[in-house]
Amino acid sequence: MKKTAFLFILAVAFVTGLKAESHPSALFDQGNEAYKNASYDTALALYLQADSAGYTSWQLHYNIGNAYFKTGQIPFAILHYEKSLKLSPGNKDVIHNLKFAEQSTVDDITAMPKLFYEDFFNRLINAFSSYTWFIIAALFFVVLCASVVLFLTNFNGLKPLGYYIFPVALFLFVITFTVAYAADYRLQTQNEGVIIESTVRVKSEPSATSKTLFVIHGGLKVEIRTTTDDMHEIQIPDGRVGWIEKQKLERI
Repeated sequence: MKKTAFLFILAVAFVTGLKAESHPSALFDQGNEAYKNASYDTALALYLQADSAGYTSWQLHYNIGNAYFKTGQIPFAILHYEKSLKLSPGNKDVIHNLKFAEQSTVDDITAMPKLFYEDFFNRLINAFSSYTWFIIAALFFVVLCASVVLFLTNFNGLKPLGYYIFPVALFLFVITFTVAYAADYRLQTQNEGVIIESTVRVKSEPSATSKTLFVIHGGLKVEIRTTTDDMHEIQIPDGRVGWIEKQKLERI
């Protein structure tokens, strides 16, 4: 009986060990070790396994981008740097590597200038993650509630203070909550993508046989405007619009 119990415990420990080794975070750690040893193909395979298993973090996509870059697959490196930046807006390491990778792309397209308020709002969104913005908004909401309490109760004669704090707190709460909502919406939507084919002909209509409007290349980030069964309508940074086959692009 004791022998049977001992064998059972060993079996459980063995299975548990296998599960631990195949756990997504363990795959990520193994990928890091392989990357440190300059085994970039092995590291990439392990990182992609972790990604497929549901492990999500900006560090994972950042490392996938690095591994793709080391193996010469620039479009996929840019794709995962963009995914990393989506999870960690404003991350200087990711931005640096993304810009470095973009230097290896063919297209040099000047983006359309944005209106000053659009640029300012985008800078706000990219300053922090959506989670951080929601925390900031919650803090201003607490201040807002406190100002209402002070005004209504005149606690310690602080009614005038509540009167002056209320509009400021309300304004800051509305702004930060709006930014938090916009940042979360951007995180949840996938209306941007990266061209992964080396050369792509952009068509005038959602048909592979339609007229070619212009040609773009791997690594270019585009906006996805509309989607059909087998094609995307995209807009490139300079504002030009056209259609490409779905398999030519990966969503961010």
